[in-house]
Amino acid sequence: MKTIRESMDRSGIPSSREQYLLFDIETTGFHRQYTILYMISCGYYRKGRFHFIQWFNDDGESETEILQEFSDLLESAEWVLLTFNGESFDIPYLKARYELAGLPCHLDSFESVDYYRLLRPFQMLFGMDHGSQKYWEHFLGIDREDRYNGGQLIDVYKRYLSEGAPEDEQALILHNREDVLGMELLFPLFSYLKLLDGSFAVTGAEAAGDDSIRVFAVLTQPIPRNFEVAAQAGRVKVAGSALTVTIPCEETRLRHFFQDYKNYYFLPKEDRAVHRSVGRFVDHHFRKAAKASTCYVWKEGLFLPFPLSMKKYGFVIEAREKYGLEMNCFRKKYKDEREYVELNELFSEEANYLTEYLSDTIKEIFISFIQESADQVDTP
Repeated sequence: MKTIRESMDRSGIPSSREQYLLFDIETTGFHRQYTILYMISCGYYRKGRFHFIQWFNDDGESETEILQEFSDLLESAEWVLLTFNGESFDIPYLKARYELAGLPCHLDSFESVDYYRLLRPFQMLFGMDHGSQKYWEHFLGIDREDRYNGGQLIDVYKRYLSEGAPEDEQALILHNREDVLGMELLFPLFSYLKLLDGSFAVTGAEAAGDDSIRVFAVLTQPIPRNFEVAAQAGRVKVAGSALTVTIPCEETRLRHFFQDYKNYYFLPKEDRAVHRSVGRFVDHHFRKAAKASTCYVWKEGLFLPFPLSMKKYGFVIEAREKYGLEMNCFRKKYKDEREYVELNELFSEEANYLTEYLSDTIKEIFISFIQESADQVDTP
């Protein structure tokens, strides 16, 4: 086994990164039973430095030794494991190889973060053909010296075992090294996720002049590459830390439906429902037992669309379940799926769900943009 160690200056890197252990593996194939592990590379931060370790199975017989070295590193701290597609490949593969080697495996005891899974929704949003690590590196303008992929290197490794050519060893080590160092350079991509979890502060809002409202916010972390998407559901523009969300609004008259309709009377002449405690004083000729579809009151005002709960293209919206019950939502008709929220309520000082609303609205705009883009491609 050959071990390579490096220590690189990373002054100014946030201390929060010290929780992560970045790692990547190289194997002679996908099958966990009939292939071998020939390399693991790891990287982690400590006190302003990035420590890089590479274990290379240079004789074809050092896999067990590599697994033991990796276990020793795992047990040295409470890591968050950071991989690219590791939850689908690297981690399951390693667990199988630990079992075959008769070694204890502690991978399940650590939290795992997978770049590929986290970024997959944005892959579609940005119209990327593929979500591989090299594609994301290219997205950020990162250029590799390595020109191989993992599949191509299988034959290189087999040739290295038989011939021991230094240039083959260099190619193998370089590829795996750049996989881990590339993951380090992808940290700025986490800033895109801030759009989805409400990690921003609303700074103001204004009428956009086209039956919409423009909301301004500041992200807690700037994005590495600016973008703007527009769809029927609205518009999202992000430049650095500046976030602008444009949402269509309607000045109209809408119905608010009460859930406990059995406790209400409907007054046909007044076209509204009243609670039975009040309605009992109304002549019985002018009242009816309310039904779910008639248990409403009217409200005039300026309304914004309430995000639809859905899971699509990797984006998850659970607006109604998480905070929608705390809001007074309105509909045009009883059976309408789309609900609306009054602008004044959403931006009132008492409201505590504005960032959640904006995050879900952003997701819906992203979903709408992806769907509309797909429809344009499908249209002859």
